[in-house]
Amino acid sequence: MLSAFPDTTLSKIVPEGALNDFQISSVSYAYPAVIGDDRADLVTALGTIEAALARADDAGIPAFVLSTCLRIEIAIPEAMDNVERALAVLFGHAPTLKGSISRSGAEAVEHLFRIASGLESPVIGEREILVQFRQAAASAATHGEVNGAFRGLLDAAIATARSVRDELPADPRRSMAAIAASLTPPADRVGVLGHGTMGRSVAEALLALPNPPTVEVFARRPDSIDTQGVIARSLTEAPRALRTLPAVISVTSAKTRLIPGRELSELLAGRTEPLTMIDMAMPPDFSPPADAAIRYHDIDALADLARQHIPREDADHTVAEAAAAFIHKVRVARRTGGLIENLFRQADSAVAEVVDRFAGRLASPEDRALLEQAARTATRKILHGPATYLSGEGADEAATVAAAFGIDLDD
Repeated sequence: MLSAFPDTTLSKIVPEGALNDFQISSVSYAYPAVIGDDRADLVTALGTIEAALARADDAGIPAFVLSTCLRIEIAIPEAMDNVERALAVLFGHAPTLKGSISRSGAEAVEHLFRIASGLESPVIGEREILVQFRQAAASAATHGEVNGAFRGLLDAAIATARSVRDELPADPRRSMAAIAASLTPPADRVGVLGHGTMGRSVAEALLALPNPPTVEVFARRPDSIDTQGVIARSLTEAPRALRTLPAVISVTSAKTRLIPGRELSELLAGRTEPLTMIDMAMPPDFSPPADAAIRYHDIDALADLARQHIPREDADHTVAEAAAAFIHKVRVARRTGGLIENLFRQADSAVAEVVDRFAGRLASPEDRALLEQAARTATRKILHGPATYLSGEGADEAATVAAAFGIDLDD
């Protein structure tokens, strides 16, 4: 795997070594660096997210796994040395693909923030990625020890993504779904195979076209289709769609070809009009025959069309500052935690010293225990307020308090 540590805005905000106490590592297999066929193989090896996370859970590895049509992202709250083991558990082997990128520390933090905000998507700020990121974070939270600072990182990335949208151009057509819809020819009927997050977005994008077609949505559970204005169909009717409709957009989560090659050839051979087939699935739902009269677009072809440069400097800076704020919060929490622990340790040492000094004047051993308990209770009551203050709004004053008590925060 390649390592990438770009000179990002974040690197100018966060001091070197700021995350020494919080390990975070990530690996990206993403368009365009990793080709579609390689990503398809990874998705197949990964299986369902729930199954992959269950394997990680059994191995004692907290993990965040995001798998979309254009990227697979893995993050663990551990050092880079442990990434290969995590990948072997998740995929059955540790992939060594050209174009994959590994990150750690502040770079990994900022990358996750940028993914959630849609700044790494071909369509900058696309809305679907935040939904997918949020679902991946929720899945991670139900397995293993995805908590503490790691869970806080995922939550902070989601919160930042929501706020950064105000700094990106407001254009509902800026989505992969809208681009797919725009590639369909003028037609009276269009089929959508699948009704997950992207399937719903595609159906809505078709209905938002200037001359919207009749949209037929094919799903494994047609009774669950809740998009207004569409015709619900069973996915078992997909062959009919390929045989009769002028355009079909496929966005299923199937891990194998939706219709095998030979059967697909037979279906297409019976057509009398050309077919526009837009395959947004990963792995792809179809492998169209070379001699078929179709216009075929896979997800990478759509991404090529989507890539564009739009003004986003404000969004870049906002995301970098949000990532830096999270890193600062983690750093301060670790420092203040150590400071508070040292304060109580000093207090306990002082109590023990005083009790030892007066032990000879006590009438019985029971009196010593009572005196020690009373002294410890008094010191904890006194330290409760300062400890609460340092854990909250006074966190930035940890260094001053530490110096006053002769505590080295770097120990």
